[in-house]
Amino acid sequence: MDGKEIKRVLKEAKEAIKSKDTKTAIKLCKSVLKDDRDNYVALVLFGASLQESDQHEEAPKAYKKASEVSPDQPLAWQGLVSYYEKHKKNIKSEFEGDVLRAYAYLLPQEIDGTKKHEMAMKLSELAIKLQSSEECLSLLPKLQSDMLPVSEIRRCFLKALFQMKDLKETDSIVIQKALEQVVLDWRENPKGNDYDIQEFYRQYLKHLYRSKDYEKLFKEAKLMAETFSKDPYPLEWICKLWVEFVAEGKDIGFIKDTIEKYVNTLEIVCPAASSVSMAKGAMHFCRSELVKAREELNKALTSGQSPWHVYLLLADVELKFGLPQEALSLLSEAKMRVKQLSTNQEYVLKRCEAETLIGTLQQENLNRAAQLCKELLSEKNTDVAVHLLYARACVQLKNFEEAQKQFIEIGTSKTCSAKVTLLHAQILCLSGQSDKAAFVLESIASDAKDAEIWLALARLHGNSGKQNNVLTDLMEAARCEPFYWETFMLLGNQYKKISTPASLDKARRCYQKALQLNPKSLQIAKHLSDVLLQLHDVESNIQLLDMMTQTSNEKWIWLRLGLLHSECGEVEKAINFLCNAVRSDPSDCRIWESLGDAYMLRGSWHAALKSFMKVKQLSPENIYAAYQIGTVKLRMEEFEDALIAFRQLIELSEDYVPGLQGQGEAAFRWAQVLRQEQRIGCAKDRCQEAIDAFTKVLNKRQDLSCTWKLLGDTCLLGAKLPPFYASFHVTAWIVCPSASSNRRETSLQRKMDMFLLAERMYCRAMSISQDSSLIWHDLASTNFWHAMAVQKSNKRNELLQRAMTGARQAVTLNPKNAMHWNLLGVVAATEEIKKWAVAQHAFIQSILLDNSSPLAWTNLGTLYLMIGDIQLANKAFSAAQRVDHSYTRCWVGQAMIAETMDHHETLDLFRHAASLEYHHESCSGYAHWVLTTLLNNEKLSKIDNGEEIMVIKDMKSMYALEVAADCMKWYTERHASNPCGWNMLGLLLERQRLFQSSQRAFQRGLEEAILQGSDSVPMNAIRCNLGRILVNLKDYEKAVDILQQVTVPSFASQSGLALALYKAEKFEEAYGAYSSALEWLAPDEETKALILMAMAAMQYSFGQLEDCKTLLFQSIQPRPLSAHPLLALCAIGLLNQDITMSKIMLKELGQFKDDPRYIAHIGLLASYTAFIQNDQTGALRALSKAIHRHPGEGGLWLALSQVQMHAHPNCDAAAIRRTAQAAIDLGRGNMDITKIQSIISVAHLLSNDVESASISSQKALHQYPNIAENWATFVASVLPKDKSSTQAAKLRDTISHVRRRLQPSAGGLKKWLGNCEHHLASLSSP
Repeated sequence: MDGKEIKRVLKEAKEAIKSKDTKTAIKLCKSVLKDDRDNYVALVLFGASLQESDQHEEAPKAYKKASEVSPDQPLAWQGLVSYYEKHKKNIKSEFEGDVLRAYAYLLPQEIDGTKKHEMAMKLSELAIKLQSSEECLSLLPKLQSDMLPVSEIRRCFLKALFQMKDLKETDSIVIQKALEQVVLDWRENPKGNDYDIQEFYRQYLKHLYRSKDYEKLFKEAKLMAETFSKDPYPLEWICKLWVEFVAEGKDIGFIKDTIEKYVNTLEIVCPAASSVSMAKGAMHFCRSELVKAREELNKALTSGQSPWHVYLLLADVELKFGLPQEALSLLSEAKMRVKQLSTNQEYVLKRCEAETLIGTLQQENLNRAAQLCKELLSEKNTDVAVHLLYARACVQLKNFEEAQKQFIEIGTSKTCSAKVTLLHAQILCLSGQSDKAAFVLESIASDAKDAEIWLALARLHGNSGKQNNVLTDLMEAARCEPFYWETFMLLGNQYKKISTPASLDKARRCYQKALQLNPKSLQIAKHLSDVLLQLHDVESNIQLLDMMTQTSNEKWIWLRLGLLHSECGEVEKAINFLCNAVRSDPSDCRIWESLGDAYMLRGSWHAALKSFMKVKQLSPENIYAAYQIGTVKLRMEEFEDALIAFRQLIELSEDYVPGLQGQGEAAFRWAQVLRQEQRIGCAKDRCQEAIDAFTKVLNKRQDLSCTWKLLGDTCLLGAKLPPFYASFHVTAWIVCPSASSNRRETSLQRKMDMFLLAERMYCRAMSISQDSSLIWHDLASTNFWHAMAVQKSNKRNELLQRAMTGARQAVTLNPKNAMHWNLLGVVAATEEIKKWAVAQHAFIQSILLDNSSPLAWTNLGTLYLMIGDIQLANKAFSAAQRVDHSYTRCWVGQAMIAETMDHHETLDLFRHAASLEYHHESCSGYAHWVLTTLLNNEKLSKIDNGEEIMVIKDMKSMYALEVAADCMKWYTERHASNPCGWNMLGLLLERQRLFQSSQRAFQRGLEEAILQGSDSVPMNAIRCNLGRILVNLKDYEKAVDILQQVTVPSFASQSGLALALYKAEKFEEAYGAYSSALEWLAPDEETKALILMAMAAMQYSFGQLEDCKTLLFQSIQPRPLSAHPLLALCAIGLLNQDITMSKIMLKELGQFKDDPRYIAHIGLLASYTAFIQNDQTGALRALSKAIHRHPGEGGLWLALSQVQMHAHPNCDAAAIRRTAQAAIDLGRGNMDITKIQSIISVAHLLSNDVESASISSQKALHQYPNIAENWATFVASVLPKDKSSTQAAKLRDTISHVRRRLQPSAGGLKKWLGNCEHHLASLSSP
């Protein structure tokens, strides 16, 4: 296709595009491109036709190809831009760069300003998206002032470039010029609503800084600050520039004069800006205000955005303070923040690092510093300061030759001459020529005015012993360099050694100054804390240590804080700080000890105990911890454990006085508890231990009034014990003051002696602690108890008068103590003093002073009870109960009031009082009312239906007898001479069937009554009770003898004598005694009936049947009728085959058929009556009927099993077994079931079930091995017919053991066992 043809085809394609015939156009363009692939027009038309077709995605390729063929022609670029603007969302990313280049090509050629601006905005937007800065940067220099709108386009391109990343340094120059032009344009034509200019201004300042045009930056920042007065940005640049110049040591002349103004302005505009603190710190640094400089620079660092220059500047400040380690840390941080350094900046950093490393005086750091100095000198050999640093490093490294070379390099510089001389002196000192070094320094010190020289001179004078010169040297050093912390610390040490109040105050100020210069120094803080302790300035000390906790976690800080807060009484804070100290070092015993002490102050005894136990674990030999363990347990009232702890402490140190004192106190307190628990013997032992411990203390320290008092308390407690226990061995010199304290002889002191000894101990305590109201109280209390322990006599009156005097003295010395008033009232209320008004006044005063104590209320109630005012007494006792419901004595008082009024709750009140604590009135009262209640209710305990009343059941369920017996045992221990007490104890023991103990109690009561010459009534009662017990013990002769001593016979004594005579087989005398009782002493008809029955029993035993019947018939005459003679007559009728009489008696017994006492007897007699008449069915039916009426009565089931046994072999043996088992189950606890199991075994034998019989008999033996009948059934179940001789011998030995040890009472059983033994003997013989 030639050229004309191509033009024709292209023309046709153009017409097809105009007519929207895109397919034809595409076809025509393809035909041209087939012959000429690089035809520009064909490519453009092809792109245009594709753009309008459904294949528009291919259009960019055609435009791109065309732009590549002829990049200077605009049609392809315009087509690409057109396509992009129409299909912006669908264009592929690979063509976006071509679109960007199209905009860059077309922009300069656009004439219309509006379109140019729109195109620039689209170009910028696409450039930001592609992060391509080339187009914008290439167009910025081409913008001419005649190209409108050039300013808007420039700003548009700059905004796009601001969002570009990874711009080159050359790009920054282009941007800086553009920004400069923007700023100039704005200054020439400022616009009020130009909101972008500040951002352009900021970027302009930033690019000026990058180009290091600092003077222009300062100038432009000033102009911006003046223009935009509320914008902190230019002010921050000024401050940043100021800090960098100061840190790098540059010339600050053009900034120095105005910097303060701009800093103040920035502080007003933006107070929170870190640049304020940075600039202020640099200002203070230039003025040598180093403390303020450090404060401001540290404040700047807290923002976390500070440049490395701030760290460098602060490192320089710390170095001037003499803190090289802090400076080294700051330099490390500065290096980490540096991105790119100039040569000068790197030089400054290295020089500062070298100086810092030298200041640490560490070998490794000194070597590193020397290396850095070499590097610096290789760069700049003329720097005298670096030569001096190198020389210092060489001196410390003892490389004296190299140091001399550096001295030569330094030459005769006046600024370094003093430092060089100092280094010469250090060389002399390190060479062992200290005196010469001191001479050299002394020669230049006054002229040089260098703090390092004076400080070195002070060290040399101190080492040589010239302490007088040290203080002067240090003061001169402080004048020369007021920022060097070590100077002030050493100066404080010197003042601290003088140790006068004035010098200590100076030392405090020196340490405070040193700590201000070196706030993180624990050494200074410790010295300052020590001085504050000596000055007793606790508040300042706490503030200091609180400040130190913010930077350090040293245990001594926490420990000292805990101790100081403990001293101030702030226990909670003390515990928190001490816990922190424990966390710092859990193995430090001192911390655990202090923590334990703090817990004790708070009253946290368990926590304190754990702390001291930890100390013991860490240090088993720690005496203080062992002592505190005992003390804590003593405060916790764990007296036994405390005593053990103190004993262990004494094993560690026998002569440790606090340990002995603790042992004595713990033993004394434990004895008090044991006495309350009625463990009197143990209480005596602990009192003896306490006396021994206090005596050991007094052997070493007789000036301790507390020990004398505690010994007096112990003696008084021992004297209060029952007489049998109140005897103690006391060291001779304690009893007799004239004896030598080294003598170990002891004397036995009894009850009354212990009162006197206690009084003597209180007097010794009073001689040491004069005018002590508490000791007067104890002395009066001792006299009172001594008086109560003696019989009524003049001595008792004298003791009570002395007690009254002592109580009054105690009240005089301390009238605010309620216990003193209470004691005064108690003494005044005694029978001998009998000052009721004084007693009442004293008790009321005690209540007014302490209304939370039940003691005074109870004593006031007792006083009212003594004078007969029951109503007031009741109110006082009620008040005491409200205060403390567990206080025993107020309950005793209420019980006594109830007893006086014969109230039904008397027994309950006495029982409650006795259950709380021992009191002689509660014990004796409770025992009396238990016995009285039992006696009264036994007379009325059976009503018509035979049920026991509830009172006796309640007493049994509450073990009233047992409790009352224990109470009377305690009572008789303390009141051993009271025969009534022994009598009540004997009665209580008798009811528990403890006959031997009861006999001893009655015997002791009789002896005391005889000794006291008591009247015959109680003595006869005791004899009567003793005789009855002797009868129960089968000591009949002695019983007769005792009962015959009764001077005024009573029914009880006479009937008891008759029974004893009968048991002693003195029948005639017994019968006569019964006759006398019947005729003269029987109180009522019922009692006479009982005597007649007893006489009838005697007649029957004599074989006088008719006389027996006569007496029995006489006994049934009185009313109310008794069942006992009827039962006896029925039984006699059965025994003598008088069935008629038995039936008559059974008929009469019908009225008692539901009485639980007689149900089983009546049923069994009715059954036997039928059985004798050979009516076995009737016999069984009689018992069955009774069982149906009373199925829970075990006695009926037992009777039924016995009748069934007699009915064998006509009766079922299995039925016997079942009824016997029912008797066992129902009879537990209210009848004797020890032999019922034997009935089951016999039932098995009757049914020829030998194996079951053997099993059941073995069960009976395991349950009741002391019952002969159980052994008999066992023998019957295993008795062999054809047994070996060995087995027969074993069985024979068993029978022999039963006959010898258990002694069967039944004659038939005894005979049967004898026959079995003979039979087995024959089997076992060879």
